[in-house]
Amino acid sequence: MGSEPPSVPQSQSELEEFFDLALDLMVIVGFDGYVKRVNPAYARTLGYPLRELLSRPFLEFVHPEDRPSVRDQFREFGGGDNDVVGFENRVICRDGSVRWLQWNTRTMPERGVIFGIGRDVTDRRRADAELREAHRMVEASRDELARLAEEQAALRRVATLVAHGTSPEELFAAVVEEAERVFPGQHAAMARYESGTTMTTVAISEGLADGFPVGSRWPLGGKNISAVVFETGRSGRIDSYHNVSGRVGVAIREQGLSSTVAAPIVVQGRLWGVIALASTEPLSADAEARLASFAELVATAIANAEAQTEVAASRARIVAATDEERRRVTRDLHDGAQQRLVHTIITLKLAQRADHEQARAL
Repeated sequence: MGSEPPSVPQSQSELEEFFDLALDLMVIVGFDGYVKRVNPAYARTLGYPLRELLSRPFLEFVHPEDRPSVRDQFREFGGGDNDVVGFENRVICRDGSVRWLQWNTRTMPERGVIFGIGRDVTDRRRADAELREAHRMVEASRDELARLAEEQAALRRVATLVAHGTSPEELFAAVVEEAERVFPGQHAAMARYESGTTMTTVAISEGLADGFPVGSRWPLGGKNISAVVFETGRSGRIDSYHNVSGRVGVAIREQGLSSTVAAPIVVQGRLWGVIALASTEPLSADAEARLASFAELVATAIANAEAQTEVAASRARIVAATDEERRRVTRDLHDGAQQRLVHTIITLKLAQRADHEQARAL
């Protein structure tokens, strides 16, 4: 009762057995930078023969990007009793693979060595990286869904205006506003190609209204986004305005803008105009495709407006033709009645004359 358990003597050979059987990596490194001893687990993990591990400075097995931090840590070991817990670095294995090792170390200045015990944490590191990537993708997906939801809401608002037959001026202004909401921090504009040589601004963001007021006419030509769309009939982009030309291109550069994308507005097969975005930074790779959705709605609205205008004009032509026909019939009827009246009068007069002549003869 109360007696301490008998101590178990530990011989050097027994400690050697633990050293050799341990699954963790064990190493003794001298202050001279060379490995003095390693256990089999260490040699198996790195894959080098024991002779090579002992004949080369241990830093040569460390990943080049981690050598500065390992070297700094090693210098601190020489300053006295410094225990390190959880230090991690990469090593280059014999087969060229890279493994992450985590170390706990104890410095023995009186013996000029550092004892280290470590474990391979490569799989844990990989799992952590995959988890971080999964979180990143989830966040990116959430952001993408929010962006798509906002974009679809903007398109629905524009489509509602189109369905209600909103006037072109109001619709153009709304499209520019919605485009800027979908592309925050960017400037939007819309122009109509009037002829082969000019275009007219029909809507513009507030930030560019002074330089490109609504109703202003611009000559086409040169190297700029409006000319690109006009010449190709397709969406386009210019990511640098250092070498642009043409009046509109120079004006864009003078506004401090360096990147533009644009989509054509095609109405019933003909190129009607262009809708564009401008920014001081490069625009996203999918900006043209996203902007094209707004261009399609604008084209639909213009086609509807033109169809309504044509219907109204057709009705006016029908009414005018009907009125003209009514007037013609009335005129013909009037003229015919007059002719019959004259004919009747002449007939009566001839009859009266014949009666007089007959009476005179009697």
